[in-house]
Amino acid sequence: MRCLMLSGWAQDPQTLRVLLPKAIEAHALDYMALDEAALWHIAREGMPAPDLLLGWSLGGQLAVRLVVEGILRPRLLVLLGTPCHFQGDAGYRRAVRQFTQTPEVFLRGFAALCDAGGKAATPYPLYRPALQHVPALDDWLRVLEQTDISGLDFSAFPPTLLLHGREDAVIPVAESERLATLIPGSRLHCLPGCGHALHHHATAHVCQLIEEAIRTYATA
Repeated sequence: MRCLMLSGWAQDPQTLRVLLPKAIEAHALDYMALDEAALWHIAREGMPAPDLLLGWSLGGQLAVRLVVEGILRPRLLVLLGTPCHFQGDAGYRRAVRQFTQTPEVFLRGFAALCDAGGKAATPYPLYRPALQHVPALDDWLRVLEQTDISGLDFSAFPPTLLLHGREDAVIPVAESERLATLIPGSRLHCLPGCGHALHHHATAHVCQLIEEAIRTYATA
């Protein structure tokens, strides 16, 4: 089985690998330094066709759009902490205006926000290589803020597993609940004791849920 992973904004492209069985052939699509057109081209022409598509947060939004547009046709889609439409509060909007001036300060704060509400033994780390791509990451913030996937056509969607940390301080649980009403036959699990980085806070539980979905939907 082949999996394509789309991580969250400014995150390690390989961070979701921990959620997959070792036997799965996993590829990470590192979009951090790309624009939308380049990402779409690579997804269409430069990546092996995935059986499983795994997306987190902004990466989840991108995964949804790639499926809706027919660029990718996975047998199973798994979305972690994915918003229909991200709407930051006033504090976020003030902070994000300073991102290009003080990117490390912003990214440290964002890592802490991803960790909020979780109970992992170690803090969620800052992905330092992201600091090499500040202008592109600033553009991706605009994409995140402007994208609303709730109006897309989900009628021909693959089986979809939605996972969300109940204490997520970045993306409200209501966003996954909304997606669950839009995607026919999707299954939603809200994990207690988990924040936005639920793959870090409850790795074993998330692995179990993904493996169960693979056995149910993607091994035929």
